[in-house]
Amino acid sequence: MVEQIGDRQKELADVETKIEKLEEKMMNDEIKASTYKKWFNKYAGEKAFITSEIKKLKSDNKGKWEKMMELLATLLDVPGIFEKLK
Repeated sequence: MVEQIGDRQKELADVETKIEKLEEKMMNDEIKASTYKKWFNKYAGEKAFITSEIKKLKSDNKGKWEKMMELLATLLDVPGIFEKLK
């Protein structure tokens, strides 16, 4: 999971760099406003998606894992499950 967060953070840095370069081109009159808007919207969407992915990866899943481990013991008790079905 730590590796995934690192990968996503690198992707986020790459998108932020693209946005900065796009802004520079706009400021230097190298591209039209319509082109800037088109690409800015694309990069902003990517940035928002990657940011949400990082947030999900960083969220605390400890409680979920504890609950799953608690239920795992019950699921592995096959004779107990059949006994309860009688």
